[in-house]
Amino acid sequence: MQIFIISWDGQHDNACSIAAALLNVGADVQIVFSDPNPLLDLNTTVVSNRRPNHLFFGDKFQACLDAFDADQMLVIHADCQCLDWPKLVFAAEAALKSQPKIWMWAPLIQYTGFGIERTRILDLRPSNLIAVAHTDTIVFAIARPVVERLRGATLVDNVFGWGIGWLASAFTYLNQHLVVVDPEISVSHPKSRAYPTQAAEAQREQYLKQLTISEALQCRLLSSHMAWQGSRSASSKKS
Repeated sequence: MQIFIISWDGQHDNACSIAAALLNVGADVQIVFSDPNPLLDLNTTVVSNRRPNHLFFGDKFQACLDAFDADQMLVIHADCQCLDWPKLVFAAEAALKSQPKIWMWAPLIQYTGFGIERTRILDLRPSNLIAVAHTDTIVFAIARPVVERLRGATLVDNVFGWGIGWLASAFTYLNQHLVVVDPEISVSHPKSRAYPTQAAEAQREQYLKQLTISEALQCRLLSSHMAWQGSRSASSKKS
């Protein structure tokens, strides 16, 4: 597994701490970062890849795609907190290795718009994993076939990176594989964002025009399931 930590101004200390924790278990780690200070050097021994500061996740994720050369990719945003990062890596790697049908994995993310109550499809007994319609790209692992598909879609005009998860999920299910969440691995993430939502949504819509017809249909099915599951969850809370 190749691990990429996404960092930016204000998050470098946390990125370096995550990297240090993962280096202790022999993980293959790289920090992809940007900063307004062109002279800044990260306080780390891991490989670091500086990207233009005016660009956001889209450009950094493209750098991950370009540098990837392994069986599995794990992406971690540096503004996340986890009690045990090595445990998270082991869980992601084990799920993708031991269950070939799994092509996309994520922990249980706190403060995401894609919570289990909206995305759950099926509990994969006897494991603890849950098949979901979609997961955010805050912390996620993907198998090589998904990486190759994402490499085929341009991110030049999608600086905020919205829609990457939708393409990955649609491609995965279209190829009869699974997107899963591990509810036993928890990651907290800030509620706020430092960029305009409307611009990110507009860029997502343009990015998703690169889906094939079959992928677009699969994406619509997954989205419809989430809408149904969300209304069902809301109704049960009222009752």
